[in-house]
Amino acid sequence: MKNRGQPCMAMATELAFLENRLLDIAPDAMLVVDPSGRLAYANGLAEALFGYPPGALAGQSLASLIPRHLREQQTQRFADYIGHPHPQPVGAGPALSALRQDGSEFSAEISFNPLRTASGIFTVAIVRDVSEYGRIRQALERTATELEEKLLARNTELLQVNAKLRQQIAQRAQTEAALREAEAHYRQLVENQPDLICRFLPDTTLTFVNAAYARFFGQPPQNLIGKRFIDFLSPSERADVSEQLAAFAPERPERQYEHKTVRADGIARWHLWHDFALFDHRGKAEHFQSVGVDISSRKEAEESLFAEKERAQVTLHSIGDAVITTDAAASVQYLNPVAEQLTGWSNEEARGRPLRDVFRIVNEQNREPAPDPVAFCLQNGGTAGLDNHTVLISRDGKEYDIDDSAAPIRGRDARILGAVLVFHDITATRQWARQMVHDASHDALTGLVNRAEFEKRLERAVSSARQYGARHAVCYLDLDQFKTVNDTAGHAAGDELLKQINSLLSGMFRERDTLARIGGDEFGLLLDNCPLDRALTIAQTVVKTIRNYRFHWEGRSYQIGVSIGLVPITARAGNTPELLTQADVACYTAKESGRNQVHVYQPSDGEPAPRHGEILGATGLQEALEQGRFRLYYQPIVALGEENYRTVRHEVLLRVAHQEGPKKNSEPVLPAAFIPVAERYGLMGAIDRWVIQAAFREHVVRSGQIGVRLAINLSGTSLSDQALLDFIEAQFAKYGLAPAQVCFEITETAAIHNLRQATQLMVVLKRYGCQLALDDFGSGLSSFHYLKTLPVDFLKIDGSFIRDIINNPSDCALVAAINQMSHTLGLQTVAEYTHNQPTIERLRQLGVDYAQGYFFGKPAPWDQS
Repeated sequence: MKNRGQPCMAMATELAFLENRLLDIAPDAMLVVDPSGRLAYANGLAEALFGYPPGALAGQSLASLIPRHLREQQTQRFADYIGHPHPQPVGAGPALSALRQDGSEFSAEISFNPLRTASGIFTVAIVRDVSEYGRIRQALERTATELEEKLLARNTELLQVNAKLRQQIAQRAQTEAALREAEAHYRQLVENQPDLICRFLPDTTLTFVNAAYARFFGQPPQNLIGKRFIDFLSPSERADVSEQLAAFAPERPERQYEHKTVRADGIARWHLWHDFALFDHRGKAEHFQSVGVDISSRKEAEESLFAEKERAQVTLHSIGDAVITTDAAASVQYLNPVAEQLTGWSNEEARGRPLRDVFRIVNEQNREPAPDPVAFCLQNGGTAGLDNHTVLISRDGKEYDIDDSAAPIRGRDARILGAVLVFHDITATRQWARQMVHDASHDALTGLVNRAEFEKRLERAVSSARQYGARHAVCYLDLDQFKTVNDTAGHAAGDELLKQINSLLSGMFRERDTLARIGGDEFGLLLDNCPLDRALTIAQTVVKTIRNYRFHWEGRSYQIGVSIGLVPITARAGNTPELLTQADVACYTAKESGRNQVHVYQPSDGEPAPRHGEILGATGLQEALEQGRFRLYYQPIVALGEENYRTVRHEVLLRVAHQEGPKKNSEPVLPAAFIPVAERYGLMGAIDRWVIQAAFREHVVRSGQIGVRLAINLSGTSLSDQALLDFIEAQFAKYGLAPAQVCFEITETAAIHNLRQATQLMVVLKRYGCQLALDDFGSGLSSFHYLKTLPVDFLKIDGSFIRDIINNPSDCALVAAINQMSHTLGLQTVAEYTHNQPTIERLRQLGVDYAQGYFFGKPAPWDQS
């Protein structure tokens, strides 16, 4: 019996050796835990993973591998598992903290699998360091192949051992049980692998598949074994597989590739396959073993990244901004088409070049190189933008005004990888801004400096005279006979005359001097650093030049003159308004003294009474504005086509109440007495704003009494006010008044004298929803072609044509022509100065749409209108 037992013991010893050897070659750290929770065995990977020397883990408590703060929780988890042991696939459990011998912790995935033996239920723990999952996965894939090969080799040996054991009757039952246990153990190791594992013959007949493989294809293993997997492929795939299998050789026993396979439920998954070939002694392939790792998540991420990159590329190609990207050394990596166009460099030519070669920028004003925004953001790690006035010089020398921003491109570790520069062409915008700045300080008709800018320069001259004793001179020029040209030849002739006067005078002065248009036919001249005697000589030369000039228009010749008032600017000079007043008085004196001459203002000079009174009136007008003595009056505008003459809107008119004194309760001052003064001394802009605000406020407060629209007059001064539109919009918002309830009236003369500004203003007001009327139409003898430019809704026919329409056939014919022409253009007409019933009837016969005059109501305060 002893001799008979020796083969059995040897076989059992060999089985134990095979089992331990199998654990040692496993791709994961594996621990065998006995029922008491102690480690019965640990393979080499487990000892290395936990930092123990060989054999040191055996006998240790499983709890010693768990950090102290988690031991109680994890020990309980293991106890729960022992109570209900069941297989756990690798990777199904959560990541846990594990403890190495040196006290360091690492993140691990642990799965338990029961191992039933004659001694009881042991637990096989598979431990993975997920912090280095990629490396372990690769090792697992290689080890899986080795394991399978060794398993196959061992399986043959076991069969031989089993045959020998059958001869040992005494040990038969024990040996068979050991073999079954070992086989189950080996299969369990393979079956629990989450990867797809199979073996097949050179003709692709499957000889083995693990559970994961069978589940993936939705078939039990027995239905797959013996089948050729090539039969399930498309013809093109069959050819590829045959070609690839034929390429295996002893010197090339393995290959790796990615393949997309459709699962049994129709869902496609990507796998990374490792194929291994086993060769016989002649070098002919006998078997193939394949392990497939699911990489679908990685492929999805790659595809998402590729799609995102494609979207980014399409976006960069389609956006209107120019985009340049660089690396961390500021070398160009990419230009989109807009950047190619602006820089003059193609993407291919620019790639790899320093950004400074492709993106050449200078300061517009001093032509010095502008700071590089990309260099700034690469150095400082923040966004950067260009200074104002930056110009991009294209490769062909063309220049663009640009605006830009640059930002760093960072990697996952926040390290700067490069920069992205986004810029766009703002040449047109800057040109428009320059034009706006120019328009704000220059007269639109002549291109000369306007009154506001002239006053600023005059103020600087006064300051230099007071501080440094500099001597300057200011002249006030008023053209003689201008009104004759304007009234007889029309506004177009008057405009041309002003332009020619500008051309005539501009070349006579130094660059430091300032010639400005400060009124309709009035000019200002500031002579910088010019003593009085020299200024007088210059002014007399101007008088002589204009006196000898002849203006020609449509076959007629006009003689023009000029009267000039001259005021020296010294350290004792008054302020700017006082100097202008003195120059104006001196100019008036020159006119009263016979015109075409220069008069130098002297403090002892007497001021002509009419002019002096007008100047005082300007001061009083300013005081009235400040003291709130302006009053709104309203006159109805009615519809002539309705029998009851329904009121459709009220024109807002202005009066000035007298201040305290004998005239306090007398009739208020009419516009004819103060509007010319306000226009001459630059007060109309402030008055217009006061009227707009006061009319909006009263209309909102008392709208229940009237319920009709307002007609508000705008002066020629306001047409050049750049901020007026913002003011009007703010008043609409403040009082909640609908723009459709307001009609703005602009006189024909003001509109034509400021045609460009008037058109711009009207277009925006029209966009708001306001209505527009051209007032006093026909008074300026202007061509009707202006109406095609101005976006008006109504023409108000000048009262001079209406007043005597019954007795004057010419007036009647003119009104009929204006009315017919207006209707042809889609405009409605309003007749002014309607004072009796016969006039009303005649207007109705002519088809005039609306009327306004004393017959329907005199101007009156709101509560009396």
